[in-house]
Amino acid sequence: MIKNHGLTFLPETHEYYHNGILQKSATQILKEIGFAGDYASVPKKKLQEASEKGTLIHTYLQAVYNKSVILEDVPEHIRPYIEAMLESRFWDIYDHSGDAMFELPLCLPELKVAGTADMVVRVCGDDNNREIWDLKTGNADYLDMWTTAWQVGIYKYLYNNSVSDEPLVDIVGVIYFEMGHNGRLIMRTKELPNFVSQDKIAEMLEHFLITGMYAGLKVILRRGDEEQAIRDCEVKEMAARNLESAAKQAREEADEAKFKVLKVFENNSVKEYESDLYKFRYNAGYPVKRFDSVRFKAESPKLYENYVKTVLVEPKITIKED
Repeated sequence: MIKNHGLTFLPETHEYYHNGILQKSATQILKEIGFAGDYASVPKKKLQEASEKGTLIHTYLQAVYNKSVILEDVPEHIRPYIEAMLESRFWDIYDHSGDAMFELPLCLPELKVAGTADMVVRVCGDDNNREIWDLKTGNADYLDMWTTAWQVGIYKYLYNNSVSDEPLVDIVGVIYFEMGHNGRLIMRTKELPNFVSQDKIAEMLEHFLITGMYAGLKVILRRGDEEQAIRDCEVKEMAARNLESAAKQAREEADEAKFKVLKVFENNSVKEYESDLYKFRYNAGYPVKRFDSVRFKAESPKLYENYVKTVLVEPKITIKED
């Protein structure tokens, strides 16, 4: 059971009330801290249209996800988003038995904090954990991973501290969309498991209870002048690690496929083959001479030292996950 009884959301003003008492929303908190984007220069009509489009996508995604609506019933202007989801690996991993929760309102009245989680789902066969995914339907070029990590981190804190007989949320992440080379939308996902700690979320909310404000809280969350540099570095480091991980996996799969081609060439005495994309050429193995520096150092240490030179190692930052 989730303790959200008595919670009312007013979409016109984006306000939450619990038994008549105004609650701070996650997006309001981030805006007051200074993490959320500034949309003051964006026309209200455009913001409203984007909001309505996002809500519609959420609605039909839930219906298709729970198999109560078929793809052909989805309005044409948002159908590409649903098609991208259906074509993604994400669709096959998560359970569709009906226990997924979309647009789930969450609230901790004792903290006067509320928010709405886009998706709370579970992996097929895993009854012990839940995952929260935030759905971003806007331009992926403007997606702020740092702010999103704080946003879903708050949702995770609200969920895990308001459930009584439900599995807790473990992983949180963001779903967003990019245009592919073929002109079709592609759904992307990024897990944000350790990006913002739950201890830091608790510290932030407790600060509000004591001071009654979130403004200036960056001093607590990022102490010192290095805040902006660290924030930018964290976002770019995470993006780089995700790309490196994906590239490593892709390279391993490509090398495995290349080995199979090697065996086919050897078994059929093929020397060269030209496809529509590449030219494949068989190169036979051959012996090559290399200098054994380890053995040379062990057998002739003094002579080895005569050829060792000192080089300057540039200063650098090392980054390890907590």
